[in-house]
Amino acid sequence: MADWRDAEGRQFLTLPGYNDSKLVTEYPAEIQDLQGTIRDQIDVLTGDRRRLKFVKNAAAGAALAAGDLCWYDTASHVSVDSRVASAVGDLNGIAGIAIGAISAGNYGWILVRGQATLNLKAGVNAAEGSAIISSDTDVKVDSVAEGTAPTYKVVGFATAAASGAGGTVATWVEIE
Repeated sequence: MADWRDAEGRQFLTLPGYNDSKLVTEYPAEIQDLQGTIRDQIDVLTGDRRRLKFVKNAAAGAALAAGDLCWYDTASHVSVDSRVASAVGDLNGIAGIAIGAISAGNYGWILVRGQATLNLKAGVNAAEGSAIISSDTDVKVDSVAEGTAPTYKVVGFATAAASGAGGTVATWVEIE
């Protein structure tokens, strides 16, 4: 069980097995009003902080999984897509990182600031301290060694070495 406080200092608990998708099934009429909602959390035991945003996965037939990178698919900044081709304007329109599964057409939380485990593009590895950047591959991130100019938007920085080429990388995310 994690003990969290929001940006206004209100305390709330996140229980093991807590699932934000329950919100979708129990309050379907109100769900659209929550799009774009920002949730700041602080774990009072560890001091860990994170910022989440409530969005709709607008990808046709494409689910988001934990660690997937997503882009804004409209100028409204409340609807996201997992496909690079749907990025508004260019690959720098990063929305955030899915913190759990969000099926196509449904709603969920994405991480815009805080610690997360991201999915690397095939063949890509990352050393601790590397810049983690968006890539030209759906839902995956790339890395750039320290001292090297990034080619796409920086999503965050590796806080540990990657699990292996094309695996996952622990990252401090700083999108918003």
